[in-house]
Amino acid sequence: MKDRKEIRWEKAQVYEKGWWAANRGMVIESEAFRQWAVTLRAELRSLLDIDAATRVLEVGSGPIGTVNYLPGDHRYGIDPLEHYYSTVEQFTAIRDPQVKYLTAKGEALPFPAASFDLVIIVNVIDHCEDPGQVIAEVNRVLRPGGIVYLSHNIYNSWGKFVRTCMEKFEVDKGHPYTM
Repeated sequence: MKDRKEIRWEKAQVYEKGWWAANRGMVIESEAFRQWAVTLRAELRSLLDIDAATRVLEVGSGPIGTVNYLPGDHRYGIDPLEHYYSTVEQFTAIRDPQVKYLTAKGEALPFPAASFDLVIIVNVIDHCEDPGQVIAEVNRVLRPGGIVYLSHNIYNSWGKFVRTCMEKFEVDKGHPYTM
């Protein structure tokens, strides 16, 4: 029997796929992702020079992700909806064919331990079934000394109250968690 978290996550996935299906004709802002990749490289430059040898994983890459615009021969994007994204020509047409996109959840990354130099998690943790398990998996696949780039919206106590009410009544179906 499915627990509440799993049921809520499945509803969020249905919502997310529906959103992309309804909006797939929109122009994906590939320039925004490209600029984000430039910013990311600049922010991390003192810690990690992202080059052809850097092993990069983006958890929750969505249809293209930032990983699409980073250099490297070892780039992966995972998303539970990849099986859908890979069928949409508007998405696949702008993807770098060297990026390996896989259908997977952050809670069960399909990689051996210590596989990546950089793991990117942007606007993902609040979409997950079990955020703690995602962090554990990221820690597992990150090589010693590797970098995690995590970005997430957080709220003050009033904002958390409003978001919690939205979650309880499933007003925002795409975000099972609020931090």
